Formats: sequence, C-alpha cells, structure tokens
Amino acid sequence: MQRNPICPKCGQLSKKLLTCYGARYYCCDLWAWGEFILVDKTTHDLRKLVHSKFDPIWKNGVMTRREAYKKLSKKLSIPFEKCHFKMMNKEMLSRALITVEKIKETQTCFQWHKKEASQMLSKKY
Repeated sequence: MQRNPICPKCGQLSKKLLTCYGARYYCCDLWAWGEFILVDKTTHDLRKLVHSKFDPIWKNGVMTRREAYKKLSKKLSIPFEKCHFKMMNKEMLSRALITVEKIKETQTCFQWHKKEASQMLSKKY
C-alpha cells in the first residue's frame, strides 16, 4: 500500500488530491505530483525551466532521451535511476541547469562540425 509523502515542514502525512493529471499531494504550501518529496512553487518553477532547457537535447534526434539522461547523471555524479528532475531539490536543479547548458554547447558544436563536414563532402573538386 502506498503512503502519502511526509511534509518536510510539519512532519505530518500530506493530503492527497486526485486530479485529471494524477495524484497531487500537498501540505503547508508545498506539493508534489505523485509520491515524491513535497516542494515549493520556486522548486516546481525551476524544474520546469530545467526541463525546457534539457528536453531539446534529446528531442532534436542527436541522442535518445535515455542517452541524454545518462549523460546528465554522469556529469552530475548521481545514479541514473535518480536522475529525474522531479527527484531533485533546488541545489541539484541549479547544478543540472548549468550542466544542461554545457551539454547543449558541446552538442551545438558537434552539430555544427557535422554539418560543416557534410557540406565539405558534398562539394565537387
């Protein structure tokens, strides 16, 4: 049987609200989707921001979603299984945001070189 997450502010079990998006647990102005740690609005907003920067890395087709998360987990020195933004606190999310930007820089560089090489190969000498 699943238990509601414990509120980190008051130590009580959180309340569960069923929504069209799934279970939302809440207490003391903190909430979580699913049975994860309850966090504040700032943390939820930071998670959205990191996701918006991270998702294009794998959605552009250069690497798979799994490969992108593996790369991020390695660079953050955390287990792959724990490398999900809904499991991260503000400090880890801030590190992830910086790391994602670095991954994007190297990816952009790789894509540029790949495009340049392709153009060079297509030229007739």
